Order: sequence, then structure tokens, then C-alpha cells
Amino acid sequence: MNAEKIGVTSISSPTPCEALTKRYPTINASELTK
Repeated sequence: MNAEKIGVTSISSPTPCEALTKRYPTINASELTK
């Protein structure tokens, strides 16, 4: 997934993947890393 699509969320967290799992808990982290 593109960091530009994630936006500010990627800045406030160690990794964009971690930021997304916090915002969307229903999304599996392994799916984001593909």
C-alpha cells in the first residue's frame, strides 16, 4: 500500500501497516504487507 494513500497516519506510527491496523482493526496486518 502506498504511503501517500495512508497520509498523516503513517507519520504518527512506526510503520504504515501498524497505523492502518490501528485505524482499521478488521484488516489483517498480513494483508497490508502484501
